[in-house]
Amino acid sequence: MEISPQNHINTTHTLPFKCWWWLLLCTLYSPISFAAEPPKPTINIVRHCGSVDAEANVYVDNIVALALSYAHANYTIEKHGAGCSHPREVTLLEQGKTDFFWAGTTNDLEKRLIPIRVPIYKGMLGYRLLLIRAGDQARFSAVNSLEDLRAFSLGQGETWSDTPILKHAGFKVITSSDPKNLAYMLNSKRFDAYPRGMMEPWQELVAWSDIDLAIEQELVIIYPMPAYIFVSPLKKELAAAIESGLEKAIADGSFDKLFHSDVRVKTGIANTKLSERRKIYLTNPDLPTATPLNNPALWLNAYDTDSKPKQ
Repeated sequence: MEISPQNHINTTHTLPFKCWWWLLLCTLYSPISFAAEPPKPTINIVRHCGSVDAEANVYVDNIVALALSYAHANYTIEKHGAGCSHPREVTLLEQGKTDFFWAGTTNDLEKRLIPIRVPIYKGMLGYRLLLIRAGDQARFSAVNSLEDLRAFSLGQGETWSDTPILKHAGFKVITSSDPKNLAYMLNSKRFDAYPRGMMEPWQELVAWSDIDLAIEQELVIIYPMPAYIFVSPLKKELAAAIESGLEKAIADGSFDKLFHSDVRVKTGIANTKLSERRKIYLTNPDLPTATPLNNPALWLNAYDTDSKPKQ
């Protein structure tokens, strides 16, 4: 029997077609095809126990959650108890009972804990506006230098990183362990002014509306004070995950997006009018040498050419 060209073509193409079907079926029903990617492990982390500054804690939790969204695990954040003192927070971290908290950096903190050297407020904590008694603006309008400002006593947190800086600059500093108590002390003339980071006093005036205070309009005290996330020294893997995640978030812009979406940050930037204020520069004698002052991506510098903290 003579094979026509058409029959020849059909015969030679049918076998490969059947083979492809067999290969497809083998692939679909092989054990490999049913092997799903293993789920990410879920890891619970415990943050600072402080609840005094709830809005700041929410922001920091969001920063940590953003950083850990780049990790190969699912993390949940749990608050440990009610508010506690700064020294107690550090002790809990050293013992591994909590995992992280945030604070203005010092050499002591960087020795005892693991610092994540990304300033979470981009240096805003070191731009200090003054809470004053309502009606006292004229007294501060006469201030033109650090020497002039030293005539005023200041109130500050007993264990805050800012307090030694102000004392080193020659100020008389009255302390308390509670932020709102300092506002009451200011109102009762225990001291003359209460320095706050530029993102802090705007909402505080609303929250403390029972106290007759105002934000001083013409001055800003500036010193380098990065606020970092600090991790327990017993949680090195967590610290590495947060640091790596923050680096990625800075690179892809998601860190800045979260930073500028925070209501305290937005209000502070909009209301401070830094370029219109007389600047009083202080040094920070306890600033660690590893502080990344020369990385412009980490600092807010959106106002004028003289707005970056100097050491």
